Amino acid sequence: PTTEMQKMKIKDLSKRLEEGMLKAAITKEDYMNLNTLESRLSNFLRRASMGNHNQPYPQLVSSSPIGTMIPTPVR
Repeated sequence: PTTEMQKMKIKDLSKRLEEGMLKAAITKEDYMNLNTLESRLSNFLRRASMGNHNQPYPQLVSSSPIGTMIPTPVR
């Protein structure tokens, strides 16, 4: 069984991951491409963890309210 604290951590991590993947995408098509999702996700997590060796849960992106997310990349 998952505790409420674990659920909150998973939700927070997923929000940060989603925001980071959105910011890393060059175009909307790049962000939406399911064929490259696994490799982009792996690369993103590898880059994020390299900068956060001593943190048990790497801070993938700066914390900002989910309401400020832009649904498509701005580049």
